[in-house]
Amino acid sequence: IVPLSETSAEPSDNATETAKGDRTESCPELIIVEDDTSFVEMLRYALESAGFTFLHYATGPQALEGLLALNVGRRAPLVLLDVDLPGLDGFSLHERLRVERPGAYTTVFLTARGGEAEQLRAYRAGAIDYLPKPVNLRILMAKIPTWLERSRRAGGSAGG
Repeated sequence: IVPLSETSAEPSDNATETAKGDRTESCPELIIVEDDTSFVEMLRYALESAGFTFLHYATGPQALEGLLALNVGRRAPLVLLDVDLPGLDGFSLHERLRVERPGAYTTVFLTARGGEAEQLRAYRAGAIDYLPKPVNLRILMAKIPTWLERSRRAGGSAGG
């Protein structure tokens, strides 16, 4: 598990280690792409308490580099993706992953942009869900197992 409190532009040592070598077995269930430190800390606590494995990226370019390199095997990790990220917005990141790593990731947007146009854009791009912030942590944690199961059943083809 990688501490989510890191907000530097560089991945943590654990994230870097996970992104190199034989990574199929150590591929996390969740990947959080979020720059809001308070939200990240809340997620870190909840995910660790629930026993989920995860990585965190704080910027769009950092996430793109890490996710393009990550060997996900057949796991199709769930990406919890913010829209307003430094360096590369979440919609652009999502599109790059869909083109360069089709089916490798399943995406859920978690963002302060709660408008209908943004939500429709996300769904049309293949996201499986879209939660406007502020997010109710209990609802988020209740949805994660369903999202993970959907990702597993689809074999990673849902919204990669």
